[in-house]
Amino acid sequence: MEIDEILNKLLGDIMPVASEHIDNERYENIINWEEAFESIMWELIECAKWKNDNRYSANRIGEKAYEILKRATDTIQDELRIIEENG
Repeated sequence: MEIDEILNKLLGDIMPVASEHIDNERYENIINWEEAFESIMWELIECAKWKNDNRYSANRIGEKAYEILKRATDTIQDELRIIEENG
């Protein structure tokens, strides 16, 4: 089972289908996704603080967490710009 399948099973589907009954449930699910996203984000931020540690193992985790956050930030900014441009 892929991670996206696990997340959908655990947190629920969120993609709207333009059916009020289904979309109301998916709106509730997106709140679960928000909580999970924030939890993951803050965990990565805490790990990224180890980026400049002089111990290899801690620095390695910090570097990877920083890299993930940087890539996510760039992707989010790019995608939000596209969404805004397309109205």
